[in-house]
Amino acid sequence: KEQILRSSGFLSKERKTLGRIVSVLIIFLSSALALIFKIHTGDTKRLWYTTISLSFLLMAGIVYLWHMNLGDDPGEREKNLELADPAITAKVMADIAESIETFSESKAVEIPIGAFLRSIEFSGGDRTTVAGYMWHKNPNATVSAPKVEEIAHGFTLPDAQEIDIREVYRREEGGLTTVGSNFSALIRQRFDFTKYPFDRDDIRVRVWPSEFSDAVFLSPDLDAYASTDPETLPGLDQEMVLEGWDVSRSFFSYRSSEYNTNFGISNFKSTADSLELYFNVSLRRSFITPLLSNFIPIGVVALLLFAVLATTSTDAGITQRFGFTTAAILGLSAGLFFVVIIAHINLRDDLATQGVIYLESFYFVLYGAILVIALNSLLVTSSVQFQVVRFRDNLVPKLLYWPIIMLISFVVTLFAFT
Repeated sequence: KEQILRSSGFLSKERKTLGRIVSVLIIFLSSALALIFKIHTGDTKRLWYTTISLSFLLMAGIVYLWHMNLGDDPGEREKNLELADPAITAKVMADIAESIETFSESKAVEIPIGAFLRSIEFSGGDRTTVAGYMWHKNPNATVSAPKVEEIAHGFTLPDAQEIDIREVYRREEGGLTTVGSNFSALIRQRFDFTKYPFDRDDIRVRVWPSEFSDAVFLSPDLDAYASTDPETLPGLDQEMVLEGWDVSRSFFSYRSSEYNTNFGISNFKSTADSLELYFNVSLRRSFITPLLSNFIPIGVVALLLFAVLATTSTDAGITQRFGFTTAAILGLSAGLFFVVIIAHINLRDDLATQGVIYLESFYFVLYGAILVIALNSLLVTSSVQFQVVRFRDNLVPKLLYWPIIMLISFVVTLFAFT
């Protein structure tokens, strides 16, 4: 099994290494900025230059991590053998047939399977409806295998909750009977939204032979396609449109499964480590729309919070000019909190997913910022002299606002994408 299946370990280690390099580079450049702007002098203008430069540096690190994630292949995240090259596929089929004949002491029966998907529709949550054509090639009886016709040929889709298969044609050619069927299946499959809106997923159509036999195995009918290069999207209607997603690849593959049952057949034995045939469609989310629709309100709220912080002052003249009062800031903070929480709830409702997703981290950062701004206004007007807010008219919180927000966002992005 380990000889013909690939692991994603190398790519995962590579991403972690790049993440560490970016982190070290940011630390180095941050130190360089402190020296360049001579922050030890305490000059307010130099401190602001350093703060702004550091914030943009962290933002650039976040954008780089986004870009790095766009190159990630979800098909490599689990053990998988792509069957795209005809020569390699033929070698794999020969090895499987040899393994079956050695293991079960009977002649292996290979049933080539092909697929052409006309439509893919997300039915909400973890359910997907796929429709199109599938065909299988049944080997005819020969002198060396006279009992081959006794095997129940065909296929089934074990992951389908609802399925409709209708035979539409049958042809005999080259010792094979090709049976083509029109099918529609509702498949339940868990999607990973943790990296939303930079998530990528595979729609996987698992195919089993109708016959539960040690001797029968399915293979991809690669000869039926003009090109088997996954990037040319073999087996997909070129006019297919998936709203909110870009189709990046399509391919057959084998995946290894282990079952702790013989399915009620006393003499049934698992062969070739239960390699199962899948037809995969790799999807990459069109991230521009969700990114803008979520980050524009997030950015506006963050800017408004900074404007509130910038007008917070211990100077009576400035306070009177901007109308600063603790009650006014608390009221504005409450209003912004409701804006953020409504946007957050809408995000959760749209995705209908469990667990925490990457984009939510920015909402959590805003919740924290709102609380800190409200607390800062209370400290400024408090009768107790807090040096952190009295120093240069609340300068420290103003200087730290953007670097802390960007640093938290960078750390969350680093852990999410590496």
